[in-house]
Amino acid sequence: MNMQYRDLEWELEDYYSVKKYYTYDKSVARILNDGGPNARHVYPREFFGLVIDYVEKKIGVSAIYKNVVLDGDMEWFSMAFERRKEELIVYMDPQNLVHDKNSGYLVQNKLEYSNLETFNISGIPSERVINLKKFNPELIKFIYGRDFKDLPKGMGTEHSNAYISLPPEGQILPVGYTTDLGYIIRGYGARRSRWVRKLFLN
Repeated sequence: MNMQYRDLEWELEDYYSVKKYYTYDKSVARILNDGGPNARHVYPREFFGLVIDYVEKKIGVSAIYKNVVLDGDMEWFSMAFERRKEELIVYMDPQNLVHDKNSGYLVQNKLEYSNLETFNISGIPSERVINLKKFNPELIKFIYGRDFKDLPKGMGTEHSNAYISLPPEGQILPVGYTTDLGYIIRGYGARRSRWVRKLFLN
């Protein structure tokens, strides 16, 4: 869970190819088919680790950064959110979430995941785009790998351009990012599908 983006092999899209958008379940199936059993969606802290290193000038415009960030617009994370009253349950590597055009996402049989964490979200409404600075510091660090005050300018300042949108009560939603207003973490819809794999397996 604490791996950084440098430890990963990234699926890179051909610039001239037609970008395909998938619901989460279809994306998981595609990734396992194309990337193999060790492939998965990227974790948020891996994606944001790449963004942060570029902003802090630790890396230049690498092939990975260009393909993932500059040419990207919305992708899935290997993560799902569930709201239970004033708590947010975060599931890592969720499986068996099936898209339903009428109900959003439904759990088929039993939700499977590699890890879960629980965070307090008291006073934060669901289904609204909320600035990152309003959230539990532990949740921010879990997602970004840093405290809010240590995030680079733009993400971790008073005028942060990073946001989270919480799911409605009792609904489990896979989440990813969009860049329509900044970096927004939220579910619903379809997103681009990309796999990552560990470079070195234990």
